[in-house]
Amino acid sequence: MVVVVLLWLGWLCAPLGALVLDVNNIKSSADAQGARKGSQCVSDKDCNTRKFCLPQDEKPSCATCRGLRRWCQRAAVCCPGTLCVNDVCTAMEDATPVLERQYKSHLIKH
Repeated sequence: MVVVVLLWLGWLCAPLGALVLDVNNIKSSADAQGARKGSQCVSDKDCNTRKFCLPQDEKPSCATCRGLRRWCQRAAVCCPGTLCVNDVCTAMEDATPVLERQYKSHLIKH
């Protein structure tokens, strides 16, 4: 009896797991297409507020800034009010202690 109930629950929950995966794939695909549709740029200064120049293939384009705890390579990638610290967009108030430690350790080394 227990085996039958477990099999039934597995059968019932399997489509829900597939649905969640499909939603995530659709979102990722839409984000990528949205980044490609932006206006062309040469540098971050060519893009509007809350956007940065994303170099892709032969046609760099303006992409939407990244929020808290998102991967970044430079400050312009992060949304206003955040900084790129250790390759992660971080709130300015959270980044201050990290930046102070890095600055002090740099002074000690030199």
